[in-house]
Amino acid sequence: MMQGIIKARWWIMTGWIAVAAALFILAPPLGQLVKQHGTITVPDGYPSSDAAAILEEAARLSGETSGKSIAFVFHREGGIGEADRTKIEQAMRELDTRKAEFDILQVLHPFERKELEEKMISADGTTILATVTVTDENRSLDEILQRLDDRLANVPVDHYMTGQELI
Repeated sequence: MMQGIIKARWWIMTGWIAVAAALFILAPPLGQLVKQHGTITVPDGYPSSDAAAILEEAARLSGETSGKSIAFVFHREGGIGEADRTKIEQAMRELDTRKAEFDILQVLHPFERKELEEKMISADGTTILATVTVTDENRSLDEILQRLDDRLANVPVDHYMTGQELI
C-alpha cells in the first residue's frame, strides 16, 4: 500500500491541487454572503464579545457621544508593568487633551475614573482597554487611524485597534 502511495505521489498532489483550485473558484463571493445573511457576529462568551460589552457599559457610564468608536487593546503576556502602564496613561491623556487635532470626540480610558479601572483592566493585569470616539468629517477614517497609531508608536506595549468600522 505504501509503495502505491509513493509511486502515485505526484498524481495525489496534483489531485489535491485541482480540488483546492476548484473549491477556490466555486466559492461564493464573501461580500455577497454578507449582503444576504448580514454581518457575522461573535457569539456571547467569547473575549471579543465580552470586551465589546465592557466598552458599551463604560461608554454608557460616561455618556459617550455618537461617532465612530475605536477600541484600543494594550496587551502583554506576563502583565503590563507600572512603567508601561504610565506610558499608556500618558498617551491616553494626551489624546484626551488634543482631541481636535486627532478628530476625537471622546476618550474613555481606565485612568480617568476608578469605576472604569475594574472594567477596562484585566484581573491578571495583562490587558488594558481604552476607547476613542472619532469623527470622520474632516479626514478619512484611515487617516485618523494612521495618526492615532503614529501617536501610540512610542508606547512599549503591543496594541491593537478594533471596532465595528474597522472590521
